[in-house]
Amino acid sequence: MEYDEQRQMAVAQRIWEATVDFADRHGGRRSALVYEAWLRTFLDHWAEQLIYIAPMFKHPSFHHEKEWRIVKKLDPDDMTDILVQQKNSMIRRHFALRFGPHVGDGKPRLPICAIRLGPTRHRRTSEAGIRAHLHAQGYDLNAITVDSSYAPLRSH
Repeated sequence: MEYDEQRQMAVAQRIWEATVDFADRHGGRRSALVYEAWLRTFLDHWAEQLIYIAPMFKHPSFHHEKEWRIVKKLDPDDMTDILVQQKNSMIRRHFALRFGPHVGDGKPRLPICAIRLGPTRHRRTSEAGIRAHLHAQGYDLNAITVDSSYAPLRSH
């Protein structure tokens, strides 16, 4: 995760410069009509790639969370494993990752040692839900710390 706004802007600037340079070098030798169609196609495909970078930027007020995110490009076969959740005015997609090692019951487990919940109106309920889910999945609750973010909940 990148929390520093200056570094975020530097990455965005480098991406912009590389995009313009690529478009100039590879699309600029075409007629205006062909270039416009080429550029539209190029930018559509490029935008599909950029969506994998955007989740790596987060507001500086969350820096103490030291969050990790895994971004995976989904294959067509993965689409049946997507979970959709409505949250306020937003639809979120989740994809269950499968990792090892398998523990005694044969279920794969992530090596989780701590979970920090983001800002929420219902901190204790959310923490209890996380603990219940961990227990249901066979995790040792004594080995995992569950706490909440220090960042305040902001409503938009």
